[in-house]
Amino acid sequence: MRIARYLDEGWQDIALLADGMLCAGLNARTEAERQQSLESAARVQAHLAHSNPLTQVLDIRRRREDGAGCKAMVLSHPLMDGRWLVAISFTGTTRHLADWLDNLKIEQEDGFHQGFLRLTRQFEAQCGQIAMPCLGAALSRPGLTLAGVLDMLKYERSPVSLVVTGHSQGAALMQIFIAHLLQNGVLPQYVLGCGFASPCVAGARTLKNADYPIYHIVHADDAVPRIGGAMHLGLCRVMPDTPALRGLCYGARSQDPIFNELLCLQHTVRGTRGALCFFIALLRLLCVVPEEDAELLYRALAPAFLPGMLQSRLVGYARRLVGSALRRLESRYAACFGEMDMQQLERYTRWLQSLFARYGMRETLSRLPDALHMPHMLYRIDTLCAYDVISGAAPRRLLPALWSGDESPVWDQRPPRAPAPVRRPAYDRFHPLSGQRRTAQRRKML
Repeated sequence: MRIARYLDEGWQDIALLADGMLCAGLNARTEAERQQSLESAARVQAHLAHSNPLTQVLDIRRRREDGAGCKAMVLSHPLMDGRWLVAISFTGTTRHLADWLDNLKIEQEDGFHQGFLRLTRQFEAQCGQIAMPCLGAALSRPGLTLAGVLDMLKYERSPVSLVVTGHSQGAALMQIFIAHLLQNGVLPQYVLGCGFASPCVAGARTLKNADYPIYHIVHADDAVPRIGGAMHLGLCRVMPDTPALRGLCYGARSQDPIFNELLCLQHTVRGTRGALCFFIALLRLLCVVPEEDAELLYRALAPAFLPGMLQSRLVGYARRLVGSALRRLESRYAACFGEMDMQQLERYTRWLQSLFARYGMRETLSRLPDALHMPHMLYRIDTLCAYDVISGAAPRRLLPALWSGDESPVWDQRPPRAPAPVRRPAYDRFHPLSGQRRTAQRRKML
């Protein structure tokens, strides 16, 4: 939501949407207009940065009533050939508790993850209110909105192209949004999607996912792309978890044996069922921690899982909160998958108990948030992050991966430490917006 650099680089008609708050038509044609746009963006940033416990509780209550929780940015830019580029970026999960509740709505609705689908529909409902005055003036269409721009994409020789991006939860919304556009008649040659750390969104592996103009950048150490639904829409490019990459992404943590063992453990988490089973095993172990050790453990975990002021306020109720979270996950598992997989649950329990016995429970749990979060990070000011490093790496180091029937994708199968050069597969297609020529004939995937 920091728009200063976009205004300086010539982007126009910037719109910010956050939890029902909409600021549209932000431009910098004059210095006064630029300053007014920055002030509007600052109000949205302040809303996203709040950590007051009461406000967080009210957010949860408000979302139950009106469901407004989508966060996105829309902007446009003229191209050299006289056409226009419109970009939509969906924000990932913030540290607001209400965002995590959306992620936990894992039931299927219309073939998609329910929580992600409802957030996407919230954005679609706002498209008619997102004004684009500069683009409308250039196309001689006063009063143009984003909904009108999306209608232009249904016709040949459209004056507009669309790029949609997102990270984590935002990449999930990007997939569903593009799927809805294609269902409504938008031509795929004018749309391009790019997701980072994209969760799966589709509920069945029956769709022709290679036909979607979507590309996903995936880190092999990241567990998030393996959960959410049954498959991704589009093509995935996976960066193997080489020692050199880990050294760049994790710094000193890459030499920590506890951290590396936790990475190996989370590599075994496959699918939403496996992720729920892992956290249920962890919470069950935390529920039986002796009283004298419980507060120390919860204080070690609080900075990672509790936002801001909630850390000191709720740590005294940590055991009760852990029990409540455990019951919620167990009920969610039963509603979606039925009977618990006791064999998988026991395997995770034994693995965690082994780590606790060798390294101590507090030391292990203090590194667990880093093992889950660091492979998933997109950007930080003070240090390099996993997807920041991957974005600057050579594209040839990314391995292609597709879901095929009931087979697992390549990042589920621990790629070799020094992968051999990979020839471009027959099913690989380039989108026209990438600057590459499209193949004349699509070959059938084997």
